[in-house]
Amino acid sequence: MRFVLAAHGDQPSHDKWVSFAMDYDAGFPQDYDTCVSFQMNGAYESEVTKLFGAVLREGDFCVDGGAGVGYYTLLASKLVGGLNGALGRVESFEPHFRNFQKVQANIKLNKLTNVNVVNRPLWDRNYQNLTLHSGVHTGLSSLEPCADEVFKASCKSLTLDSWCIAGQHCRLLKLDIEGAELHALKGAEWMLREGVDFICCEINEPALARFHTNQMELRDYMVSFGYSTFLLQPNGSKPQLLERSTPVTCVVLNTNVLFSKQQQVDEAWP
Repeated sequence: MRFVLAAHGDQPSHDKWVSFAMDYDAGFPQDYDTCVSFQMNGAYESEVTKLFGAVLREGDFCVDGGAGVGYYTLLASKLVGGLNGALGRVESFEPHFRNFQKVQANIKLNKLTNVNVVNRPLWDRNYQNLTLHSGVHTGLSSLEPCADEVFKASCKSLTLDSWCIAGQHCRLLKLDIEGAELHALKGAEWMLREGVDFICCEINEPALARFHTNQMELRDYMVSFGYSTFLLQPNGSKPQLLERSTPVTCVVLNTNVLFSKQQQVDEAWP
């Protein structure tokens, strides 16, 4: 299947056309969900898709943590790439081997040269022995046991600080890793001190609880590095600042939020 996205926003500079193809297997839940989302909403997670379109520029460095089958990896690659697709760079992390194979296939399908995908989970320590628990839906795989578990596999952890090149400024970091977001961010202290402009992070309270944490602990950790929490808008308009004491309301099971600083948000949405 081929997606052609018009990433329209509330500013003329946000209007971008992106085209890429994805291998499609109707029996694979993540492929099916992506296709249904496009049919129903015109985009997959429209608030996140439009965030990518609004903030990523040619030549930027982007990190996709929890790549799934590679939708955001492909989108970022197209947005940061130059005419030959090699100017900007994307680092992608996906611990589930079946998903990892799908990402690789999609990268090959689009002949992308500016993407590197790693088959390891992000964590707060390097080379720690972890167990990946997988249900029928591979996109819900977790480093903690899940309800519909069908198999589990051993894996070695990885920190963002140890992998990403020193001195390489990260424009956008996306994390959707089923409750392990705080652990991954604790493994990115150097990057956070250096400054990541925008961090898109999933808030999934039941998943966070499996790791004995919650959204307030996660948000307080980000506050310690100077980041505020913003609510992403489905129409791509300027994200809304959320007061520190106000919890994120998850209309469905999870909600994607933006960690950033007011000045950077104002610059991206003037």
